[in-house]
Amino acid sequence: MALHPQEIHLPRHHAAPPTFDLIPNHTLKRLIYSWRVQNFHCVPSPPSSSSQHHDLLTSLLSSMDSSPFKVSSLKKLRSFTTTNPSLFVSSGGVNALRHIILQSATDPSDHAAFLAGEEALGVLDTLPFDGDEDILGLLSKPDSIKTMLLMLQRGGADARFHAMAILQRVSKARPTIAEQLNLDIDVFKSLLDLLSDDMSTLLSHSSLHFLLEAVAGSQVNRVKAVEAEALRVLIELLPDAGRQRSEKTLLMLKRLCECAEGRSAFADHALGVVAVANKIGRSATWPLSLV
Repeated sequence: MALHPQEIHLPRHHAAPPTFDLIPNHTLKRLIYSWRVQNFHCVPSPPSSSSQHHDLLTSLLSSMDSSPFKVSSLKKLRSFTTTNPSLFVSSGGVNALRHIILQSATDPSDHAAFLAGEEALGVLDTLPFDGDEDILGLLSKPDSIKTMLLMLQRGGADARFHAMAILQRVSKARPTIAEQLNLDIDVFKSLLDLLSDDMSTLLSHSSLHFLLEAVAGSQVNRVKAVEAEALRVLIELLPDAGRQRSEKTLLMLKRLCECAEGRSAFADHALGVVAVANKIGRSATWPLSLV
């Protein structure tokens, strides 16, 4: 039997409630949690049950899109994903991160959105998505690839490293994405800049590895790399390269010389033959792939 509003009284004061638009306690708890995280307050202790934790995380992810403190929230999420990656993924975390990353490329003048995109890449790189076909499908979409390539050109050192790491992981599972590098020759120039960067050895090695993947099965990419002056950069870096880096550099030179443009650029460089001959002559054994 339905009660008339006048028959309802507060249990403590025995007075009529001021409004009947009531908010359930669990909904209020999620809102408070989300507000505290996004306004730089301490994150509350995690809920006792995984379902409650899932609800809180879902609430935070859904409210992040309109939050002016995306970077702060993403920094907190990064620590969460290291201990709860599966829960983060099941709560729609990857879709939320991808949306933030794509937003960073919509308006070049929106610095805040770009910083949020950089931070989102860092969170995404912590997730073990290598065997997840759904996530790989999202990250291998053309708009995802294009935005990560943009990060390689415009992002900071950490963002470029995370973007390259994600691209390598996706390309290992989906080799065909290398063909999407044909979109812009500036991508190759950015990779070559990273290759020449003495500030980050890890980033430089990663860029060389990604360049090798990009030209491995694509004649078009080889020509684009040659047009970006890859031969000049590789030849100038070869004399000071260590054993492992020398092997990859020589392999890259070999692949570029498989096209006519590459052979012509190698022949035109005054130090090309000398640099390669000196490097090969210092060691009696080289991988068969370089012979």
